[in-house]
Amino acid sequence: MRRDERLIELSREHHTALTLARRLRLAHGSSEALAAAGASVRSLHAELEQHFDEEEVRLLPILRACAPELASQLMHEHVALRALLERSDEAAALERLGTLLEAHVRFEERVMFPRLEDYWRASGERAVMAPPACRASDAATRAHFGEGVRAEHAHRNSIHAR
Repeated sequence: MRRDERLIELSREHHTALTLARRLRLAHGSSEALAAAGASVRSLHAELEQHFDEEEVRLLPILRACAPELASQLMHEHVALRALLERSDEAAALERLGTLLEAHVRFEERVMFPRLEDYWRASGERAVMAPPACRASDAATRAHFGEGVRAEHAHRNSIHAR
């Protein structure tokens, strides 16, 4: 079955994430390969963050309505992935990132996206995404799931900026 048009671009972006995850997994045990993979992570960091933000703004409000357990899983995984992205200079974090990133993309493609598509079909919703007004509630959700992680990252970034 063809992917719903509201999810096509996000699904395409998953290819980049899977390629990165594979590279990270294959780099296991090789300091040179891990260093190169870490550079790839740093170059894609902003793109991955933007992808997470897009999902949280556009899909999270819908998931809360049709599958709260998937909304929770999405946020937990995004928090964990963001924490690992911040540690792209650590071999263990890179290895864990490869594993978690692949599992996360598979979750979205095999579980979350099909559930959203089923919901849209059942509810008769046309191609309308959650409005940007949902951002306030998404900020509250992020605070619930990752305040400590973000505070730690802000502290770490301030140290690196000095």
